[in-house]
Amino acid sequence: MEEKFYRYFKRDTSWLSFNYRVLMEADDPSLPIYERIRFLSIYASNLEEFYEVRVSEHRGDIMKKNYADESAETSEERLENITREVNRQQQDFYRIFGEGILPALRQQKIYLYQGSEPEAFHRDFVRKYFSEEVFPFLSPVTIQKGVRTFIRDRRLYLIVNMWNKVTGGPYYALIKIPFSKVPRFVSLPSHDGRFYYMFVDDMIRANLPAVFPGYNVEGCYSIKISRDSDI
Repeated sequence: MEEKFYRYFKRDTSWLSFNYRVLMEADDPSLPIYERIRFLSIYASNLEEFYEVRVSEHRGDIMKKNYADESAETSEERLENITREVNRQQQDFYRIFGEGILPALRQQKIYLYQGSEPEAFHRDFVRKYFSEEVFPFLSPVTIQKGVRTFIRDRRLYLIVNMWNKVTGGPYYALIKIPFSKVPRFVSLPSHDGRFYYMFVDDMIRANLPAVFPGYNVEGCYSIKISRDSDI
């Protein structure tokens, strides 16, 4: 049987393969840990731009039924292939971060609170730092049916699901995570020769009862919007 050799790759497939190579640099334990973290950041930034330009273009073609030389099935299939490949890469991304980066940081006595309660020796500091440095910059917005809520692209938000202790619920609120006045990573006091850091959004999560007194918070989720670059 005669073998077929393809001289060219599809543009999107080729680009995703290139960006995956960037991600694989973060999986190289021979590199300095800071460089590995930078490669994770570069990979994520590249992927966001890819969605703002290439993926949004494909979606726009499908919505406008502007398929050029491709059938509707081919255009939709391309998006499905992109999504499948990106999901596969994202699994590697979180594996590298959770099983590679965080253990390597701990070897250097650097600890990151991520989705976990701070230790008892940090709770007072977290509460005070939030009250003085973070809370003044928060502007929660209640999400209501029929009321438009604008979400800016390339900004992190928290979506909060809660119940009023008296009237019930559910109620939903949107919190924009401050980025210009508050650092993304908050440095906590060192303890027993170890250095601790915390995502500012995790700090907000830990103090939601102070943001919404009179409510029971049931869930809190991070979201981020990537809009069409033309828009």
